[in-house]
Amino acid sequence: MSKIVIIGAGITGLSTAYALLERGYDVTVLDRQRYAAMETSFANGGQISASN
Repeated sequence: MSKIVIIGAGITGLSTAYALLERGYDVTVLDRQRYAAMETSFANGGQISASN
């Protein structure tokens, strides 16, 4: 199976990583912060807003 690197450990990056792991991919998540969700996800409380 393919190896995938996801840049960003926010809600979108981690959700994508989880979905790919469930499908059998080898996933690595990279982030510049020490902990997950400390950038945009931290500032907006982990909320995702739908928009066009």
